[in-house]
Amino acid sequence: MQKINEAIIKARVELQKTNLKKSGRNRFANFDYYELADFLPTLNIIMERLGINDIFTIEDGYAKLTLIKGENMQSYAIPFVMFDVPKNKNGQPSMQQIQYLGALNTYYKRYLYLNAFGITDGEVIDSMDNSNLQHEDDILELEALINKTPDVEKTKVWILKTYNVPAINDLDRGSLKSVINILKQRLTS
Repeated sequence: MQKINEAIIKARVELQKTNLKKSGRNRFANFDYYELADFLPTLNIIMERLGINDIFTIEDGYAKLTLIKGENMQSYAIPFVMFDVPKNKNGQPSMQQIQYLGALNTYYKRYLYLNAFGITDGEVIDSMDNSNLQHEDDILELEALINKTPDVEKTKVWILKTYNVPAINDLDRGSLKSVINILKQRLTS
């Protein structure tokens, strides 16, 4: 009898050979993604043929997908967090709590299947805007340089006046780079 890991590998290969299409669309971040309906019907047929059963649960703070073949089991888990129900533009809950729990259930289930069966959704990461992270890194670098100057307060005032901003965090990326370079030069001369 085939073991669960061998069956999962076969299911992954068979699923890769299918022509899955992403029907989910995140218009805010401009990327496509797989919804459960994009791969689960095909995956169910493959799992039936290979004798794999699946059980999705939420228990002890984890969302868990267990794949079973005969006496063999393989589990995948991720921490389950019950976030607050999102608010609409009027500040009211956008849905009932049970509806939000259902949405979270689907969300976690989708990610567990993606992980278990090696379904890649790379566009999500590739399309992320990381400029905010770079801005934060630049702010940290600038603050470290300011703290190395002989007169920290005077340096801060000079930066705010020179770049006409109310706070260091309000500097745009170009200004940040400029100030960092100026302070580096001053500190090394």
